[in-house]
Amino acid sequence: MSNRDPYDQPIGDKAPLPEERKEPPVPPAPPEGEPPPNREPDLPSPDQEPPMGDPQPRKPPIGDPPKRDQIGG
Repeated sequence: MSNRDPYDQPIGDKAPLPEERKEPPVPPAPPEGEPPPNREPDLPSPDQEPPMGDPQPRKPPIGDPPKRDQIGG
């Protein structure tokens, strides 16, 4: 019984701790509305040039030659 008492106390202390720890990570996520300047320069740059400029031109050429070869075959 005396073992359960100490366990109950630590469990109660640990429960409130996880909640406090979750709070800090939650604020960084909700600030999404404020971090538009941080994500815009990072996402728009790699999203507009690398992802849209590289993946698109690379996919069409790779899919064009094989598609024409298969259709003509």
